[in-house]
Amino acid sequence: MHIDVSIEDARLLPILLESSVPTGIAIPGERLEPGAWRQMAERIQTAGKSAIFSFPYIFRKEAGEDILKHREQLQEAHFDGFLIRTLDEAAFLRELGLPGERIFDASVYTWNQRAKKQMKALGADVVTLPVELNREEVRSVQGEDSCCLIYGRLPLMVSAQCSKKTVGNCRKSRHLSRDDLYGTAEYSSLADRKKTVFREAAWCRYCYSVIYNSVPLWLLDRVPQDMPRVRFMFTDETPEEASSVLRAFETGRTDPPAAFTRGHFTRGVE
Repeated sequence: MHIDVSIEDARLLPILLESSVPTGIAIPGERLEPGAWRQMAERIQTAGKSAIFSFPYIFRKEAGEDILKHREQLQEAHFDGFLIRTLDEAAFLRELGLPGERIFDASVYTWNQRAKKQMKALGADVVTLPVELNREEVRSVQGEDSCCLIYGRLPLMVSAQCSKKTVGNCRKSRHLSRDDLYGTAEYSSLADRKKTVFREAAWCRYCYSVIYNSVPLWLLDRVPQDMPRVRFMFTDETPEEASSVLRAFETGRTDPPAAFTRGHFTRGVE
């Protein structure tokens, strides 16, 4: 089984490099300075794992221009693959002509075999199955070119209306250093009318925010044995928490935590 791990904070990287679980590691390109892309990719590859460049959740003109500006550095980093969140990014990467595996994320919906065929025509080497699919629907789409998310706080909303900016606390206006502004993930908490607390991350390089589920998806004990590829998605976990999740999978002690969700895996959507 091929096991990818995507992270949103590079401080988790040492844990993943030491672990025997990940086959590939997806790092957030926008949280790293372009000059660090090559060094980060080399660290991952030296550990015997595939280095994957994660594109932004929102791909607007600013993001495209910024990546084009640093096209040479991205090319010289020699990433093994790219995690693609939108069809715009797929077209953009095709124009760049960079080698590497194209992994379409769950946000590029591949509901069925017909949709998968279309995604392959658009450049996908691997499709991440939508989290809305139930067990039977996953089986109908899975294959050597499919990946299933089995752990992580799933994005509930991706918004250009960053709450920090709305309340007058824009991180860019605080004149933080580039490392503090782009290099670290700053999470805050939001509560709804039922007092459920959600986590929000500000992605300041391209000015948007992501609100995540209040509890993590947990399918470690439900993943089909014949699923060829799975992915863990770490957001605000501490190194100790991330290491614990990976150890649970490695040892087969996959009982879920006290608070978790199965997503739609056992019930699907209408």
